[in-house]
Amino acid sequence: MFFKIIINIGSVNSKTTIKISNRYSFIDKFINESKLITIIFIQEYIGTNKIKNENNKIRQEMTYFQINRMLFLYNINFYKQLYSGYQVKPDKKTEFYKNTCKICSIFYKLVVGGRSMSNSAITPWVIGNWKMNPMHASAFQLIEEFKQLLQQDNISPEQCHIGVAPVTIALSGVHAQLKDATRAIYTVAQDLSRVAGTGAYTGEVSAELLKDSQIEYVLIGHSERRELFGDNVNILKAKLQNALNAGLTVIYCVGESLEQREQGAAEQVVLQQICDIASVVKAEQWQNIVIAYEPIWAIGTGKTASPADAQAMHAKIREGLKQITSFGTNMAILYGGSVKAENAVELAACPDINGALVGGASLNAQSFYQIAKAFAQSK
Repeated sequence: MFFKIIINIGSVNSKTTIKISNRYSFIDKFINESKLITIIFIQEYIGTNKIKNENNKIRQEMTYFQINRMLFLYNINFYKQLYSGYQVKPDKKTEFYKNTCKICSIFYKLVVGGRSMSNSAITPWVIGNWKMNPMHASAFQLIEEFKQLLQQDNISPEQCHIGVAPVTIALSGVHAQLKDATRAIYTVAQDLSRVAGTGAYTGEVSAELLKDSQIEYVLIGHSERRELFGDNVNILKAKLQNALNAGLTVIYCVGESLEQREQGAAEQVVLQQICDIASVVKAEQWQNIVIAYEPIWAIGTGKTASPADAQAMHAKIREGLKQITSFGTNMAILYGGSVKAENAVELAACPDINGALVGGASLNAQSFYQIAKAFAQSK
């Protein structure tokens, strides 16, 4: 049997939204009965705001996917924007807003999330990179405030992995302070030595020393390490190999400069950075790697890649990973680059963005919590 449901919302109001909500149970009925359904979402307005492209024209980027015997047609741009809720003015959080977000959550997870079913099974990661910040007293207070927020409204580990990356001298202290949190919060090293084991290497901290101190996670390849401290391909390969062989989970950072993006080489640069490490990663070790895409031009600048641009790059990274490893389908790919509470929901709505590597915003407990909450609720 073939059903066609045309939902033309037009100027949305709460009555229309409730009507759509009732139709969801109708859709669900036929999902359970394994009937073929075509659902056409036609949407041009929410409130009084049209969804327009750069040429001021209504976006009509219709696409489709199939789950079992169901065929879905939808306007991906509308559902990304509607799900994020940014078309609704903040001062009008009425029942309409709540209903709209609820319905879009259903449709977004069913429709956009369904385009890549494996991605919906990836638990998001949100990691705060403190960089060379803050002072000891401020770090202690930051951790306590974040633990308090989790105690008031917890984010379960099943919803989102959460970690913080303090300076090296604070790793053990932060690790100890996090032990009484209501949930597991990972302590992440910002870097490690290219030299393995122990020895006469002044100032170095090896993967084995991190592991011995119960630090199980490490960042490798951050653009600041590449640009400011000369971490070239050979150094990064040595660091990555040491970390994986010691049993650490690696958050491997990739990203292009503004010049590379403007030259149209962004995808090539990012995929090459992933290919650079392939020769030293054993087949089973790929499952211990998380990719963090950070466009260099967006780090600490306040600029952020648009959700569409970020999603496009993440999709390319996913394609590349799937060609390199059988674990590529289920590897988390994080976005970094001026991630903050204000844009987290919109970024989290993208199907191939599986979390965030957060810089400055992670130094504020409330902001970091809101970012983690956004990703926890999105998948």
